[in-house]
Amino acid sequence: MRIPILKFLKSFIQDVPIETVHSDLNQTLELILKNGQYQLCTENAVYSYGKYYTNFSDSFKRINLSQVHEVLVLGLGLCSIPIILESYKKQKFYFTGIEWDETVIYLASKYIIPQISSYLDVIQADATQFVHYTEEKFDLICIDIFVDDKIPPEALSMEFLQGAADCLSENGILISNHLGVLDSDKSHAQAYYDSIFKSIFPDSTILHIKNNYMLLSDASKIL
Repeated sequence: MRIPILKFLKSFIQDVPIETVHSDLNQTLELILKNGQYQLCTENAVYSYGKYYTNFSDSFKRINLSQVHEVLVLGLGLCSIPIILESYKKQKFYFTGIEWDETVIYLASKYIIPQISSYLDVIQADATQFVHYTEEKFDLICIDIFVDDKIPPEALSMEFLQGAADCLSENGILISNHLGVLDSDKSHAQAYYDSIFKSIFPDSTILHIKNNYMLLSDASKIL
C-alpha cells in the first residue's frame, strides 16, 4: 500500500499509528509509520522496521553475499529482510518467507509485499517444522523467530538448527538473530552459541550489532 504523502512526512516528526490488530500468537500487534518506514511492534519488541531493521542491515554490510540468490527467512514478519537485501544489493532474489502468525501475514500482504520486486513465496507454517520437510536448498538462511521478546524453546533446539543447516546450499550462509540488550540476554545468547550453534557450525562467529548478537555460520564470509 502506497504511503500517503502527509503521513509519510509526519512520520519523521512523530510516530503515526496505522493499525492495531490482535492474534492468538502475539496478542496485540501495533503497526506504526516511523521515519518513513512501517514498524511492527509488540509490547516489548520490534518485529520489523523496514530498511532500519539494523540488526540485519548492519550484518549484511559485513558479510560477503555475492553468491546469494535463494533466501529463506524463518520468521518473515513485515518483510524487513527482503526489503533490506533488495535495497542493499540492488538486485532481485528468490525469497521464501516462513511466518506462523496469519495476522502478521495479513499486515505484510496489505502494506509491504506489493513493494517487493523479487519473487517472494510466503508460507504460513511453523518454521521449526518447515526445515525438516522442505527439500529446497538456500544460499542464505535468516533466523528471526520471536514471540514478543523471547525466542521459543523449540527454536533454540539442536534439532531445529541442524534442520536449518541441512537446508543450506553448498557454501551457504546462516545467520541467527538473538537479543543482546540485557546482561541476561547476552549470557543466554553466548551460552546457546557455545553449546549448540558452534557444535553445528564450528567455523562460526558472533557479530555484535548494537543490541543484538547475530550468530553467523561461517566466519570466512566476513568482509
